[in-house]
Amino acid sequence: MKKQLTEFTDISVDDRRKMAVTTRQRALQTGKDISCGAGLRTIEFPHGLPPAPPKKQKEKLSKVEQQLKKAEAAQRRRMQAEKAARESARKSSVKILAGKSKKIKLRSDERS
Repeated sequence: MKKQLTEFTDISVDDRRKMAVTTRQRALQTGKDISCGAGLRTIEFPHGLPPAPPKKQKEKLSKVEQQLKKAEAAQRRRMQAEKAARESARKSSVKILAGKSKKIKLRSDERS
């Protein structure tokens, strides 16, 4: 009896596996079906692949232009650093003031 039961469960597991096709397997199967079908054209290059398009070359800047560009970048960095310092100072002053206001509130509550 147990032998028949195990054979039955083995068959049902195999059937489930056949029925449960993953998305990847389905895509691979349809890809095979398409490649076997008529009307599929392949591109052939009898003389090899065509040459790649030329890469866009950077314009060479004169020394004055390079210095100007570096100076502008340095100015932007300085401005960002100053802005970050101002923001940091603002946040710390808000924290300090918030702490003082809490202390003042506690003292006024104690007096009442």
